[in-house]
Amino acid sequence: MERRVSDQSVLTAAASEMRWRTARGDAGLVPAGRNADRKGRVGLVGCVKKKLDHSARAAELYVSPLFRGRRAYVERTCGRWFILSALHGLVMPDASLEPYDVALSDASQSERRVWARKVLGQLDAELEVCAGLVFEIHAGANYADFGLVQGLQERGAAVERPATGLSMGRQLAFYAGAGTAAAAASASRVTAGDASHAPSRATPGFEHGDVRNAIADLAGAPTLVSARDWPAGVTCLDRPGLYAWCVDAAGAADLARGLGFAVDAGCIYAGLAGATWWPSGKTTDQTLGRRIGQMHLGGKVRMSTFRWTLASLLFDQLEMQVQASMLITPASEQALSEWMREHLCVAVHPYDDRDTLAELEHAVLERLDPPLNLRHMQATPVRRRLSELRRRISRGD
Repeated sequence: MERRVSDQSVLTAAASEMRWRTARGDAGLVPAGRNADRKGRVGLVGCVKKKLDHSARAAELYVSPLFRGRRAYVERTCGRWFILSALHGLVMPDASLEPYDVALSDASQSERRVWARKVLGQLDAELEVCAGLVFEIHAGANYADFGLVQGLQERGAAVERPATGLSMGRQLAFYAGAGTAAAAASASRVTAGDASHAPSRATPGFEHGDVRNAIADLAGAPTLVSARDWPAGVTCLDRPGLYAWCVDAAGAADLARGLGFAVDAGCIYAGLAGATWWPSGKTTDQTLGRRIGQMHLGGKVRMSTFRWTLASLLFDQLEMQVQASMLITPASEQALSEWMREHLCVAVHPYDDRDTLAELEHAVLERLDPPLNLRHMQATPVRRRLSELRRRISRGD
């Protein structure tokens, strides 16, 4: 049975114990009287994709070397620290969490701003006064650059971002203690009135013919597989690549009713599986088969941006019920999966160069312009309305 976790419980479940342990100097924090400068420093550590497959303390749920390095760093430099969760917002290290698969990289800019305001409100409730504190942010731009830094500065706090602009390898070296000198030259220390950022690494390139081939597979003369018949003998599912979801006429009418705008039958959403993410250089072993079969067709709204989007548009028609932020009832998930099997089909384009896959996706999205894609897409009335509708589930209304 899936555990229900509310934003408030995440923050308060272990709050009294953490405050007591902080005063004693336990839980990796700094004892009173030892380097008093740390008392006024608060660490904010971004969540990562790699997690345990079972419930755990938040501090131990995230198992990537990057997160562990960030955690060790703030435990040395800060008197208190919190986790920035794409799903829950601000999380106490000792809070119990279930694994989840939600990333701010999948959110639109407006949704990231909503997330930042939520975190600022949680910080206000937890710390009461932010003025005079120094916040160390150990997280990417999706966490920091959509209102979090500005909001902290407006509250009279100073902000430091010690590893901004470093590649993944240099970040890991920095957090291991071997890259301090290199980081000092690249770090961006943001204080009131200073929001400079170090330059990012350029994205690797791809060939123009790759775009034509991808368009041909996804939209030109696609080999479509019904969601009900998936995987129907598709043989490239252990590889990375692109995919495109198409809807039939009846399904398009359902989506149009929920959206309040016309939706044509055909391609409505496209995405990727298995790309290296730049500028961080973060790698993944995701494949088309796992992305489509396990996360889209067999997953939950918190595991799939596409499911989240569809659930938001079909909310009333399928009588969706929300249990908590990014959590709908099992019956609602089942109804959504059945609707997808009834009205959707998918095309795939395998592409083995993970380093250039994300850029290829951007180029393909520019040409296909699927109406239900938000990230990297031009703002339209349809997309603005979609962002509004998705908040019913993201806020847990």
